[in-house]
Amino acid sequence: MHFLRPEMLWGLTALSVPIIVHLFNFRKHKTLYFPFTSFLSEVKTESHKKSKIRHWVILLLRLLAIAAIVLAFAQPILPNDRGNSGKKLVSIYLDNSLSMENDKNEISLLDHAKNKALDIVFAYNDNDLFQIISNDFKGIQQHFVSKNKAIEIVQSIQLSSIHRSIDEVWERQKDLLEKDQNPNKKVFWISDFQKSTSNLGDIQLIPDIAYRCIPVQNEESPNIFVDSLYFDSPSHLTGQEEKLLVKLKNSGNTDIQNVRCELNINDQNKGVTSVSIPAGGEQEVSFQITPMGEGIQIGTIILNDLPIQFDNRHYFSYRVESSRTIGILGENTHSDEVFFNDPHFKTSSYSASNVDVQSWLSNEVLILENNANLSSGILAAAIEATKDGKTLILLPNLTSSSDWSSLFAQLNLGTKAEVVSQNMTGKTLDYESVLFRNIFDSKEKFALPYAEKHLKWTPSTSLVNVLPYINSDPMIAYTSLGNGWVWLINVDHDHTNLFGHSLFPISLLRMSELASFPQPLNFTLGQNTPLKLKNLKLEGDNQLQLQHRTTQESFIPLVRNIQNNIEISMGSFLPASGHYDLRWNKNSVYTIGVNAGKEESQLQFHSTEELENWKSNLSGNFEIAIIDDEMDNIGNLVTKMDDGQHLWWFLVIFALISLLTESILIGIWKM
Repeated sequence: MHFLRPEMLWGLTALSVPIIVHLFNFRKHKTLYFPFTSFLSEVKTESHKKSKIRHWVILLLRLLAIAAIVLAFAQPILPNDRGNSGKKLVSIYLDNSLSMENDKNEISLLDHAKNKALDIVFAYNDNDLFQIISNDFKGIQQHFVSKNKAIEIVQSIQLSSIHRSIDEVWERQKDLLEKDQNPNKKVFWISDFQKSTSNLGDIQLIPDIAYRCIPVQNEESPNIFVDSLYFDSPSHLTGQEEKLLVKLKNSGNTDIQNVRCELNINDQNKGVTSVSIPAGGEQEVSFQITPMGEGIQIGTIILNDLPIQFDNRHYFSYRVESSRTIGILGENTHSDEVFFNDPHFKTSSYSASNVDVQSWLSNEVLILENNANLSSGILAAAIEATKDGKTLILLPNLTSSSDWSSLFAQLNLGTKAEVVSQNMTGKTLDYESVLFRNIFDSKEKFALPYAEKHLKWTPSTSLVNVLPYINSDPMIAYTSLGNGWVWLINVDHDHTNLFGHSLFPISLLRMSELASFPQPLNFTLGQNTPLKLKNLKLEGDNQLQLQHRTTQESFIPLVRNIQNNIEISMGSFLPASGHYDLRWNKNSVYTIGVNAGKEESQLQFHSTEELENWKSNLSGNFEIAIIDDEMDNIGNLVTKMDDGQHLWWFLVIFALISLLTESILIGIWKM
C-alpha cells in the first residue's frame, strides 16, 4: 500500500488518548457499608468482569475509528499493475476540427477542450513526456516533448479545416508510443466524437496502455451544407447555356425552413433560391448559367444557415472554352455535317491521300471515318496522340483489308476482330452512361438504328458498351488509352441507317464535349488523391505555387508533370478553405476551389452511453475510461486513475461503522 501523504501518519499518536483514559480512571470512589457484605462482594466481582470486557470493546472500537480516520487523511492507494512508477509517456489528441467551433456555455468547444488538456498536463510530473496531437499533424506533434513545451503547444492550437478519423489519429499516436519501451503509457482523446469521423470499430487497441475518452459535446444543431455539385454538361463553352445542380443536405434532427442559397461566379450574383429541408433530408437545386467569356470561372455557393457557419461557403472553379477543334480525316464523311454552322466547334477536314499529319493532330478531337487503307504512320501518330490526351473517334470502313485485330489491340479495344455480315439492330441504350446521361427526358423505347455489317471481337476489360447490338456486340463503345479516350462507332459505313438517325449527331456531339476531360470542380482539404489537371504546359525551372486568394498565403505543393498533364498532391498542408491560384512564373494558370470535408458538417455525435457500450463490447483486457467533461478538474481524477485504487473512502466508512457500533453497544449495556 502506498500513501500519498505520509506526513498525516503522525495523527496515529492520537490513539494514545483513549488508551490513557481507559488505563487511568481518575474518578473518585465512595465507600458504602452494608451489613451483608458477602453477598454484595459476589455481585461486585461479577459486574467488574463484565465492565472490564465492555471497556476493552469500547476502547477497541474507538481506536479503530481514530486509526481509520487518520489513514483516510493519509490517502492510502492500492497501486495498479500498469507500471505507474517512474516516468510516464502521455499522448493527448486535441480535436480542433471545424465542428469544435460550436459554443458550450458561451465558450467554444475547442477552448473547452484546451482547458481539459491543460488540466491533464498539469496533473503529471515535470519528468514525464508528452505528445500533443491535433488534426494538423504538424512535425512537432510527432515527437515527445517536455511538460512546459506541451503546455505551449496546447495553447497554440487553433481551429483547422482539416478533419481526421479517430483511427487515423490513433495510428499516429501508436507509431510514436511503440518506439519507446517505457511500459507506462497513457492515451487521451479529447473530441466531440463525431460519428462521421469516429468509427470506433476501426480502432485497433493495444493492451498495457491506459485509454481515456473525454467527449466534449454540445446539443446537436440543425445544419445545411453542400453535399455535392455538378454540371449537366461535361463541357463549358461560351454562349452555351448549362445547368449547375447543387445537392444540399440537412444533417440535424430538426427541420430547416427558408434558407437562402446563392450562386456567385466571378464576384457576380448568378442566382438565388430558398430551400426548406426536413431533418436528415436532402434537396437538389439548380441554376441556369450562360458563360459569356472564356477562361477560369471562380464560383461560390453561399448559404445563410445559422448557427453553424463554417460550411456556409462552398468553393469551386471550372474552365470555359470559346470552341472545340475537330479534325476529320476520311472520305465521304458524315461527321462534318454534324458540326456544320455550330459556333462551338471548329472543324477541319483532311484527305488520307494528302494530309498534313501534324495539322490534323493539333485538333482536340481526332475523327477517322471511312478510310479504306490508312498508312501505319498515321495510325501510329493517332495512337500516340490519344495516349497524350486526345480523343479519337473511329468509324471504320468494313470493306477495307485492315488488320482489325492488330489495330484493336493497339487501341485497347480488344483482340481477334472480324467482320460479321448480318443485318442487326441495336438492343438498348445505357441511359446512365456518360454518353447519354441527362440527354433524354424519358426512357421510352424508340426504334434503334441497324447495320448490315459490324465488327465482332473479344473486348478488353476496360471497354464500355453503351449501345449493344441484339447479340450484345458493341455498336457504340469506348475505352481509355493512356490519358485519352477511344470511341468506336461499329457500323457498316455504306449500309446502315445510323447516319440518318438522331442518335448519330447526339452521340458525336457528346463525344466531342467529353473530349474536354472535365476537370474536378473542387478539392477537399486533407485529400490524399492527387488533383489532375489537363493541358497545362509548365515549361522552365520555376516552382509551382498555390496562393490563397484572400489571405495571400503561398504554399509549394508536390507536382508531377506528365506530358501536358500535371498531378498536384496537396496533402494536408493547406490550412483553410477558399480559392487558391495555381501560379507559375508569377502568372495564374488555374484556380482551385478547396473545401473542408463534408464529414465535418454532419453534426451527429457518439453519446457517453454509446462510448460506454463500445467499451463494454470490446474483447480483450483494455484499460479504458470514459470521463465526463463536466468535471471541474479532470487533473485530479487522472492522478487518481493513474496511481491506482484509492482506499480513503473505505476507511471513512469503516470509521463511521465503528463509531455507530460503539453507540449501539453503549445504549444496549445501559438498558
